[in-house]
Amino acid sequence: MPNPKSAWFSVPVRLTLPFLSLPGLEPAKNSKIEIFEFSSIFSTFLYSFSIFSTFLYSFSIFSTFLYSFSIFSTFLYSFSIFSSLLSSTLLQSSLLSSTLLQSSLLSPCFLKMNKLLLDAYGMPVSAELL
Repeated sequence: MPNPKSAWFSVPVRLTLPFLSLPGLEPAKNSKIEIFEFSSIFSTFLYSFSIFSTFLYSFSIFSTFLYSFSIFSTFLYSFSIFSSLLSSTLLQSSLLSSTLLQSSLLSPCFLKMNKLLLDAYGMPVSAELL
């Protein structure tokens, strides 16, 4: 009988065990019972395991892609927060300049100049002309 340990990936080897004597039965000398075809079951198991490991490898590649995408989306989220803060700052500075313009339009010097222009040319100075 070939050694099963040396034939893991070779031609199917029948794994046999010595026949156990049962009460009332006398076995013949050196008789054996065939249990199963060891290499075919083992190769089927290896084939199933290789398919499963290929699936796990594909899943790990996909999860790596998802992880990279999550890092990229975190970067985009940080950029959107930064742009929101920047636009808020620009809006505040715009409101401040508008307030300063309105306060300068109400200054006594501007009101006097506006009255002079109104008297001279018949038109008042407005904020659009500035």
